[in-house]
Amino acid sequence: MTTLKALAVAVTILGIVQGPTIRHQGLEYVSSRQFPRIEVEVDLPDLVRSAKLYFRAEQYSDFYYVEMVRDEDRDTFFAILPMPLAETAAMIYFVEVVDTALNPVRSALFEAKVTAQAVPGSFQGAQPNINVGSTAPPGAPEVPPGFQNNGIQGVINPNGTIRPLTETAPAVKSDGGGGGVAAAVLIGAGAAVGVGYLVLKQQEEETPPPVPTADLSVTKTPSVTGDVPVRAPITFELRAVNGGPDRATNVQLTDNVPSGYRINRTEFPNNATCGLSGQLIQCSAPALDAGASIRVVYEASGIEPLVTLTNRVEVRATETDPNSNNNSASVTINIVRPPRQTPVADITVDVRLAGTNVYQVDLRNLGPTGTVSDIDLEVSSSGVSVEFVDGNVTSSGFTNGCPRDPQTPNGLFSCGTSLGPDRIATVTFRVDPLAEGILRITAATACDSIDPNCSNNTDSVETVIIRTRDEAARVSTAFSSLIEDSSHRRLRGDATLNGQSLGTLTSGSPRRISANGFAGGANVVEAWTTSASEGEGRWEFSFQNTPGFARGSLVVESGQVLLLEGDRVVFRLNGAPGERLRFRFGLER
Repeated sequence: MTTLKALAVAVTILGIVQGPTIRHQGLEYVSSRQFPRIEVEVDLPDLVRSAKLYFRAEQYSDFYYVEMVRDEDRDTFFAILPMPLAETAAMIYFVEVVDTALNPVRSALFEAKVTAQAVPGSFQGAQPNINVGSTAPPGAPEVPPGFQNNGIQGVINPNGTIRPLTETAPAVKSDGGGGGVAAAVLIGAGAAVGVGYLVLKQQEEETPPPVPTADLSVTKTPSVTGDVPVRAPITFELRAVNGGPDRATNVQLTDNVPSGYRINRTEFPNNATCGLSGQLIQCSAPALDAGASIRVVYEASGIEPLVTLTNRVEVRATETDPNSNNNSASVTINIVRPPRQTPVADITVDVRLAGTNVYQVDLRNLGPTGTVSDIDLEVSSSGVSVEFVDGNVTSSGFTNGCPRDPQTPNGLFSCGTSLGPDRIATVTFRVDPLAEGILRITAATACDSIDPNCSNNTDSVETVIIRTRDEAARVSTAFSSLIEDSSHRRLRGDATLNGQSLGTLTSGSPRRISANGFAGGANVVEAWTTSASEGEGRWEFSFQNTPGFARGSLVVESGQVLLLEGDRVVFRLNGAPGERLRFRFGLER
């Protein structure tokens, strides 16, 4: 009784001090022919109310435990465990200490391999008389699976009492005496040689705290599956989730990426410490609450074709996991040769007015990979009869010199060449119109099978031909028109130059307008809208690239002007059809 009172006083006094901490290196091996002896150091050992060592065989999930005993001479705590069976590959264990304030403190989770060889530091006596408790549900084996029953003396009941291993009756309940001793058992190394350690269980300690459990699971999701070409990027998403019910501690997430992958980039979370070492991705989190997760993303590419790569990720923690089947996930991908690339060649034709009655046609191969052979570019005229002289043709990049094509109606000439990616061929020529009207110059080529866009294989430009009394003074010019509203909707308008119709002008890209005017005289443009717009719009005329334009000659006679520069005028449109504008400009002789 005196001893118990002294213990109670010591507990009361020490309860106000900061709690203990555990230090233990972890055993590398335990023997299947010896009783393992595990010893830990505990700071402030006088604050320890109880100490337990939880253990299990690697292949089983339920933990068993033994009470640890304090070595007064060394200020350490130790316990003797049952001998593991020879077929057990490894033993998992950790230590839990409860201080005088009933606060539990746990060590990390340790793994010791099982060997048939003798291990230094094992129990040296004959029988350690071990008492074993279990965290398993009712009906579980009394002897820990994966261990021998040799050396086990008794079984610790849930209420803290101890019964012999051979007893199968329900555990004896305490008579409820306040502060009384429920059990007194000799355990530990000294029991075999007559020097025992008395473990006193207070009435209030009869129900041990439940062992925390945390159901950790992990998934691995690739951005593509099945057959993936070599060097094609694959994004892998790893997600480890704690399904509870308790917090998981010392969470370890590992992904040993096969050497057949090259890791291009990684994306690590903020709630874990992660790193990449060689092909190993590893993350560690001190704690992960129930419902929380760790997410890792990385991109990798297969570096060798014709191989099958299986990638596996694992997660584990200190706590008992009730479902170990979801602690790993694998993804298998076949790395194959890349498909043969079909060459692509986008051929474009562009026709423009380059001077007085002078036209230029550009033939381009925008690629990106294909070469087109035997391209035949046909250049023709329509609308106005023209006089064409073969000697007025100059070309670059064409192989046949662009001869005249008398067999084609309205045909001017035909150019032949072969073009590789990013190559251009150009032809420049002059024609003499023989009448008034709208002259259309068209250039076209057939669409090749590797050309993805046939809509740009034809282009044309129109020129308004106006006859004058002074034919020697006749010049040609060109300017651009852009009509649009604030929503860039399609608008339409008509225009005349010196009374001759320029045709219908529509919104979209600026349109090039070519015409013949009077050299040195006033050239008048009248325009009017033929469609309504949503909100305000604008109509722009630009002479920035007009051959022979006289700078400073641009004068507005009617219309609302937004901008008037030396070679550009912009009118405001109010949105109603029939809005008219008028301006004039001059050409140098």
